[in-house]
Amino acid sequence: MSALWWTPEARHMREYLAGQCDFAEHHRRRVRSFLPMLGEPVPESPGLLDAWIAARHLTVFEKAWQRYPDVQPCLETLKRLPLGSRLAVLTNGDPGQQRAKLARFGLLDDFEAVTRPPSPDSPASGWTAASTSSPVNPRRRQTRRCSASNGSPTCRTT
Repeated sequence: MSALWWTPEARHMREYLAGQCDFAEHHRRRVRSFLPMLGEPVPESPGLLDAWIAARHLTVFEKAWQRYPDVQPCLETLKRLPLGSRLAVLTNGDPGQQRAKLARFGLLDDFEAVTRPPSPDSPASGWTAASTSSPVNPRRRQTRRCSASNGSPTCRTT
């Protein structure tokens, strides 16, 4: 059943990223595609679809969230960088959901902002991690990647 759930993901995520729907509607569209695969009726009302998503998807999805062991050492390294480095999360997902994830692991206060690029075609959409000594600036394309392999945090700016 898990494979069936992920089948409509690519199409509906593309629609969301293209600005054709908001994140909640992205999930509704996915459920409208998914339920017929199970032979289940599709609720007509957005409220009923939202209730299905909350009860049958989000509870399981949120339980699967995990914080990787190198996150805290990486953040501590970033906080020690000179010039008052500022941290932000750039996501292709829903910023509200990402804030909830960060809050669950006590990490929300480590970031100045959680945001999406203005469009999937914007220069920032290719960034995987961003930390600059000035506000996040797509023209600089400065990316700081950090990891904490073998307990020794290292950062590299590209």
